[in-house]
Amino acid sequence: MEQCSPDHPKVLFLLALEGEPTPQQVEVVRAWAARLMTSRTWTVPAPQLVDETDDENICTLGVFTHLYSSFPPWGESIPLSVDASQLEDVRDLITAGSELSRSVGEDIVVEYNGEAIGWIERGRPDDNITVGLLEEWRRGLDSEAQRRAKPRDPSDPAT
Repeated sequence: MEQCSPDHPKVLFLLALEGEPTPQQVEVVRAWAARLMTSRTWTVPAPQLVDETDDENICTLGVFTHLYSSFPPWGESIPLSVDASQLEDVRDLITAGSELSRSVGEDIVVEYNGEAIGWIERGRPDDNITVGLLEEWRRGLDSEAQRRAKPRDPSDPAT
């Protein structure tokens, strides 16, 4: 598989329980995170456990990884095979997060680059995740693959 440049910027991708977890939920999430880390070969760094409480006593319990940034001007420098593999990594994380949400009976917030982009509610990802993230990412990959497959016309600055 092709690689991204080692200096390609990365963004944080996080799945975390909403609210204050019980001691039992903490143990379930820790075991889930440990299984998730070794469950497959990841394109992105394997998900890592986050279990911290900040200065305002807000607990973050879940997993995080880093994705190659697709923000301009970096998006076009991600090889399509790497971006497609990242999408599969994220799909698997969402699926695993859905299973966790069902098992602990709590909602999970999904964050991209520090911004909440959706929730997994009672085991079901919301439309922001299924449509706004996953389907749009897939459409973008398909469109970019078609664009890159077209022969370049040197007289057309758009190609």
